Amino acid sequence: MRAKNRGMNMTEEDIMDMIAKKKERYARQQTRLEDLKRSMNYNHNDIKQLEYTLQKLKRSRKKKRFRGFISRQHVSTFFIRISRLYDYLQHRLHCSFNYTLFCLIVNSRYCFESRSQTAGHKQLSPATVLTYFKRERAEV
Repeated sequence: MRAKNRGMNMTEEDIMDMIAKKKERYARQQTRLEDLKRSMNYNHNDIKQLEYTLQKLKRSRKKKRFRGFISRQHVSTFFIRISRLYDYLQHRLHCSFNYTLFCLIVNSRYCFESRSQTAGHKQLSPATVLTYFKRERAEV
């Protein structure tokens, strides 16, 4: 086994090996940098959507105005329409929306009558709204 040459004793092969290793390392660093930039972009978009969601929730609580009421007979057709709106907004604005946040905004704006006859479950929770939305998205 040959010992690594350093300094003045380096051969052309050693220098070529070092160049190849440095190029590989540089390529890996570029890949990591691109992944980091993509992740930062996703986080930036999520922050903007969370701030918007928080703003809408605060506004709806402040005003305490009439919130739309969706009867249980119309829940399925509502989610068909809202799913189409979600697609339209993403297409029109050329960006991806976090559908969990989208459902949170929808739930803060509308009251959905529950199918359950269980006491204390007259309206759908945000998690149930998300489930209905996911189910509709799977069917589209």
